[in-house]
Amino acid sequence: MRSSNGGFTALLASTLFSGIGNAMAAVGLPWLVLEQAGKASSAGLVAAAGSLPLIAGIVFGGVLVDKMGRLRTSVVSDLLSAVSVLLIAVLYLEGRLPLPVLVTLVVVGAVFDQSGIIAKVALVADYARSGGLSPQRANALYAAVAGLSVTCGPGLAGLLIGVTGVGWMLCATTVLPALAAVLTLAVRRAVPARPETAHEPLPAPAGGSAALAFRRHLAYAAEGFSVVRRSRLLRVLATLSFGFCIGSLPVQNIALPQYFQAQGRPEVLGLFLLCTSTGGIVGALAFGGLSRRATMRTLFVSAIVGSNVLLFALATLPDTLPLLVLATALGLIAGPITPIFNIALQAGVPAEVLGRALSVFTATACVAAPVGYVICGPLIDAFGAGAALLLLAMAMVPISLVALCSPALRTLDSPPLPAAPRAVAGQPD
Repeated sequence: MRSSNGGFTALLASTLFSGIGNAMAAVGLPWLVLEQAGKASSAGLVAAAGSLPLIAGIVFGGVLVDKMGRLRTSVVSDLLSAVSVLLIAVLYLEGRLPLPVLVTLVVVGAVFDQSGIIAKVALVADYARSGGLSPQRANALYAAVAGLSVTCGPGLAGLLIGVTGVGWMLCATTVLPALAAVLTLAVRRAVPARPETAHEPLPAPAGGSAALAFRRHLAYAAEGFSVVRRSRLLRVLATLSFGFCIGSLPVQNIALPQYFQAQGRPEVLGLFLLCTSTGGIVGALAFGGLSRRATMRTLFVSAIVGSNVLLFALATLPDTLPLLVLATALGLIAGPITPIFNIALQAGVPAEVLGRALSVFTATACVAAPVGYVICGPLIDAFGAGAALLLLAMAMVPISLVALCSPALRTLDSPPLPAAPRAVAGQPD
């Protein structure tokens, strides 16, 4: 038990350092481009270069986790991140960083990021299954630490840029993912490096071309969708995830930034995001204790419906103090949502398919976000931020009703385990 808890502490520390490093790089890279080129279009190109690999990470990230193993994928992801950022920093400080080279290095560093996140969530499942920690406590701690990294990273990046400059800030950033990789290796004794598989792969057809190999990888990745599709609970959760992201993500990324920019109060937006993040961390930690007194269905439905109610209140665009109270409450009440999603997947998906199933839920969020942005932008232009927030809150009402009425959510505390899919012929090695 002591060894297991020590390994889990190392995993949490690895998650914290890796997350802070990614958040700092996300601030530093556009800043570097603006200093070097002075063009917002160039910064946008670099941001896109970091975002586009997420698509590959969504499709094949789970494949890497299930085939390479959780530990190996996590370590490789963090090391590649450290190396790519270090090369960017060194070339920038030496004045030899043309934009095409920068874009290439950003792509290399970003392509495995999603796999690394999925791998760490799967490692949490290994600890929960080992009996060392309850799934509720393990996932609550993981979600809180991940939220803390996102909260601390941007502020630390801004501080270091002001003190040392962006080049040396990026050099310092490379220490964090490298340290995360070392800490992940400390987990090796507590969990297997590669999940056990219940089915032997069928022999691969001979003479496969690159196109055929790609189709095999795609078919192997599709097994994650197959597992989610066959589970009534996971289908409902994926639908709720999609709808919740459409309604909630545009609030802090589109509607409120536009509102505070028009008012010339960017500092209030910063405080709003800080309060939301802090509330989310506390809410995730509180879930670990509340799960002993209430069912996960009760906590999940309360989080969905409560967030919807608070979004209606937010649409009134109150003064600064009430707004910050609402932001804290919104983060607090929504805090259990991510841990509950993770627990449902960890308990309701065969271990050998978990990485690919986690990719499905990541895909729903990544697809829902731009859909929400495309809907929200014209609403703000036509009716203003307050009306757009009200319409988003109204659009989330059906999501709340599904959460309240769906019989499938009654199995959240004991999700049925679907059969693992039959191995795909020629699945990737």
